This record gives sequence, C-alpha cells and structure tokens, in this order.
Amino acid sequence: MKKRSVSTVTGDQVILFLILAVALIARFRYLLYIEHNVDHAYTVWQAMRTVDLGVFPLTGQRTSVLFDNPPLTGYLLTPVWMLTRSPLGVYVFIISLNWLSVWLTYRATRILAGGKLALVTSGLMAVNPWVVEYSRTSWAQSLLPFFVCAVAWLLWPVLM
Repeated sequence: MKKRSVSTVTGDQVILFLILAVALIARFRYLLYIEHNVDHAYTVWQAMRTVDLGVFPLTGQRTSVLFDNPPLTGYLLTPVWMLTRSPLGVYVFIISLNWLSVWLTYRATRILAGGKLALVTSGLMAVNPWVVEYSRTSWAQSLLPFFVCAVAWLLWPVLM
C-alpha cells in the first residue's frame, strides 16, 4: 500500500494568504463608491462604442501632454463589456487583475530576493494607497500595477 504524502502549509504561505485577503478587501471595500467621471469612464465608453456601434478607435483618451493614450485599455475591456453590459463588471475585472498583481509581486520578488522580502513587497503592494485607489478605476493607467508586475514576473527569471 502506498503512503500518501501530506503537504504541509508553511508560515510563509499563511502570511501570503493573509496578504492576498487584505489586498482583496482593500480593493473591493468601496466598490459601489467608485468615482464616475470622464477620466474614469472613458475606456468603458470606448468599449461600449466598439461593441454597440462597431467603432474601432485608433487613439485612446486625450491627455494634457503631447500624445493621446493608446486605445489598448478600451480594447481590453471590450470582451468584459460584451459579457456584463455593466461598468461594474469592468471595474470588477480591473480590480481582479490588480489584485493578481500582489501575487505576481510576491512571485517576482521571491525569484530575486527570497521569500521574506517577497512577503514584504507583496504586503506593501497590497496596502499601498495609490495602488488600491487606482485599482478601482477604468482609466487608461489603471492596469499599470498589473502589467508592471506581470512583466517583471515574466522577465526577471529570463534575465537571471
């Protein structure tokens, strides 16, 4: 008869789980109080126009600097808009990806600096007020925490 191996949960895994729980609560806490203004709703409007009117924009939201934002965020939100037909669905999608960035921060930092420092960096990512606040919007830069952490998680092992 084969013995079954019992996997044990380490202290670092418990701490990571708690960090992820705090990050999830911090991001979803004020979900119904998300600010709706031109900056925050532009990409949702762009996704709506793509789905409803067949408009495929070549530029995104206008900015106060020289160049407009790229239309990537609007295109990325188009499938979510098609499925939910609600700005709330788009916000939940963005919040979920930015919540995932906490785990990606842990994974990327663990490769470079080890488990303890990875817990510290993911903890800071979980409670950083800027990251939490802008994880709840749909403006063009709202997915920056996710994309930066995803690129680091994918690129750092290759560079090492």
